[in-house]
Amino acid sequence: MSVTKEKIFIDGLFYKPPKEGTPDWIAGSISIKRKELGNFLRGFEEDWLNIDIKKSKSGDKYYCELNTWKPDAKAEPTAKDPFVDSDIPF
Repeated sequence: MSVTKEKIFIDGLFYKPPKEGTPDWIAGSISIKRKELGNFLRGFEEDWLNIDIKKSKSGDKYYCELNTWKPDAKAEPTAKDPFVDSDIPF
């Protein structure tokens, strides 16, 4: 697995935890600053971007960070199909 070590913060995207008294089924809210987020997204060609919502070390703030994890390249199978290029006459 490969991960970019540099943190990439999401411009224009903000997470706010639920306020006291908010119903349990609300996990928080997300605010979008449309122009900033649009400019940020134009810098990527991928169809999908994954974003992690993280808590600061002090524990009093949250932030959105681009998840840059990518799976390692899979090795191509080396086993040949027994029916391809075989000496079977039919």
